[in-house]
Amino acid sequence: MKNKQMEWKTTGTPKDTTGMLAQAFRIKEIKLFILAYVAFMLANQSFNALLPTFYQTVRGMDAGLSGSLTGLISLTQVFAGILSGVLMTITGKRKIFMWPLLIILVLGCLGSISFKGG
Repeated sequence: MKNKQMEWKTTGTPKDTTGMLAQAFRIKEIKLFILAYVAFMLANQSFNALLPTFYQTVRGMDAGLSGSLTGLISLTQVFAGILSGVLMTITGKRKIFMWPLLIILVLGCLGSISFKGG
């Protein structure tokens, strides 16, 4: 399969970016990326805001432990993002990293909810 190159056809002067934005929003991949990013940020912010409360009320953890555990999830995301970016650059493949990372994310979320603190 050929690697598709996207061509940008600018309309107007560089000061007028409405034509470029309109062209960008017509591209299917841009729309999918925006949708995926919004879904990821919604899930991420929900975890950061609601997971410590869940740990405190349902699992009976104190505030320090629940905050530390939630912070550990965010810290892991940083290193996983860097590592996956490096591996995608080295291998030249993008899709091969998507499904394993999503499965690990779901397993990690289920594991964090079922974790019994004390």
